[in-house]
Amino acid sequence: MTTSAEMASRKFYEYLLKVRAYFLGNFSSSELGYVVFPFLKIFKLFGFMPIRLDQSYLFNERSKMVWDLWAILWSFLGSVIYVGGFVMGVCHIASSKGIERLHEYIVIAYFTTWGQLLSLFILGGFGVLHNWLNMQQLQLLLSRIARIDEQLDRATGRAVNYACMRKKLLMQFVVVFVLTASMSMINCIIIYSDSDNLIFSSSCFWFVCFFPILLLTFKEFQFYNMIFLVKSKFEIINEELTRYGSNSQSQRDRMPNDLLEIFPKSKCSEDDLKQLLHIYVNLSDCVDLLLRIFAWHLVSLTSVSFGVITIQGYNLFAALIVRVLHMSSYHLTVTIGWIFLQIGVICINVSVCSATDRAMSLTGPLLHRITASNNSVDLAFNQIIQIFSMEVVQRRNSFTAAGFFNMDYKLITSIIAAVTTYLLIIIQFHTSMGNPIVPSV
Repeated sequence: MTTSAEMASRKFYEYLLKVRAYFLGNFSSSELGYVVFPFLKIFKLFGFMPIRLDQSYLFNERSKMVWDLWAILWSFLGSVIYVGGFVMGVCHIASSKGIERLHEYIVIAYFTTWGQLLSLFILGGFGVLHNWLNMQQLQLLLSRIARIDEQLDRATGRAVNYACMRKKLLMQFVVVFVLTASMSMINCIIIYSDSDNLIFSSSCFWFVCFFPILLLTFKEFQFYNMIFLVKSKFEIINEELTRYGSNSQSQRDRMPNDLLEIFPKSKCSEDDLKQLLHIYVNLSDCVDLLLRIFAWHLVSLTSVSFGVITIQGYNLFAALIVRVLHMSSYHLTVTIGWIFLQIGVICINVSVCSATDRAMSLTGPLLHRITASNNSVDLAFNQIIQIFSMEVVQRRNSFTAAGFFNMDYKLITSIIAAVTTYLLIIIQFHTSMGNPIVPSV
């Protein structure tokens, strides 16, 4: 007979299994839901996805999303708290002596500070609203990636293992909260101009700084990992093509022994190329869909980061060069750190887009290597190679932010040039005003 303690422990264990299934789902490590489903639950908790997360239709391309009434009410309540808390925080900031002193001495810095706060608030709210409007597209994107995993398994015999990726994403998610708290503290210090006035329980910290930055970071977390996921599929295709292209004896003589074991001599057939071409086309369509979904996120985030870099660059000029703005060494360090954070955001998006673009472009040279290593006169085989190569060429330079600018490393140099130009204009405007020196506090 089982004792009451054993029955209680068994019920408790069953309860833990239900909780685990609710948050993690019943997916194997080779399924996309294994890595995506837990984070969809978290996003739903924060109001990003007020829909039913049913495993039966979530990764089905023909299914449509189903709204969750309780989640919609929860998202609406969160939106009211978000707006109300921001208004309270703005009233608290407006009554501080630092803002009053800034308005009295430096009009440009006063209005740009308010503009920066309002931009963060609008971008945070826009991130949530944008997610609501594109949930069907996100569901379509996830279902296509899940279908591509099945196609890769059939074409290459390589089942994807998402166990390691989920651990990395969980660590990234912890870093997101730590980074958001750090950026919120930096922003509060910049607003108040004094670390002694920083109160973690204030409405300024939570509703003006923390929650808008958190919502923005969530959106960035989505974009970065979705495009990184797609990039990993292109790398699998390239690895297969590398294996097929390493058949010539001269190439294999130059390869080290460890690579010979990874890429054994293998015959590339017409059917293999057709399957890889089909997967490549589907992945390219996923990239286009992903960029359409996050296009305005990239435009708004890059624009705000550019504005913040320009504004804080002017503040540094006013404090260090013409000395019309007093900043302590601590405040100067925080301001410089805030500028580098904005630069880092732009660099992260540019780097992941450029890496994906390189993975897509690398397929072309690998196809030509197959042509050189396979002395085939089969017309159908060579025709597939040509079609595949044309597909690679046509898909190049597709990483744009709603067509406004390309997400490549040239964007960084363009931003540097634009920031320098605008700083010169603002500095000329400032020197014509003859502002007095702000006394030290």
